[in-house]
Amino acid sequence: MKCVLCDKNDATTTEHIPPKSMYLKPRPSNLITVPACNICNTGTSKEDEQFKVFLSFLVGDSEPETKQYFEKHVSPTIKHAHGLRKKILENVQEVPLFTESGIYYGTSGVVEVSMGAFDVVINKCVRGLYYQHFDKILGEEVCLEVSYSKHLSEHVYEQGLKLVGQSIGNDAFVYRYGRAKEDPLSSLWILQFYKRFFAVVFTSKCT
Repeated sequence: MKCVLCDKNDATTTEHIPPKSMYLKPRPSNLITVPACNICNTGTSKEDEQFKVFLSFLVGDSEPETKQYFEKHVSPTIKHAHGLRKKILENVQEVPLFTESGIYYGTSGVVEVSMGAFDVVINKCVRGLYYQHFDKILGEEVCLEVSYSKHLSEHVYEQGLKLVGQSIGNDAFVYRYGRAKEDPLSSLWILQFYKRFFAVVFTSKCT
């Protein structure tokens, strides 16, 4: 069969959706895998690595799970991936910090997150999940509209779609989805990572 991610090459392997590196060990028993070609499986390893690191920055380390995620998965990657570490350090900016009442209390380093890697990973996630649940491949004629947020707006539930969902890895990854009955290519996906970062994705036929 064809790779469910690119719909071009023959599927010769399987791809984890999302990348298994974002889960703590021991990894969950209900990880999702889909048929994929070798190019889609290995050709985005750089983006998968950046996604793992920048996701950790976005979810923070204030909770035991996210703190452990950084220490066991992200910190070793930053230590050994010299190119990525250099990229991170080059993008650190000092910004002023203020209390809610406006009192200045110093500065802090802020890293600009590269969302390009997120776009690559989220695109694979949604195409893989669509195949997983509907047994259909979203080909080139389908485009994805993606938005990111640390807080989920309630308006995404006002699309007239009945959403169902699933949790993997003690809520490390939670997603909800639904598609229009009259137009199966139109669907909504809400992806939640470590309860602190969201990707909202609409699929539709490209215009």
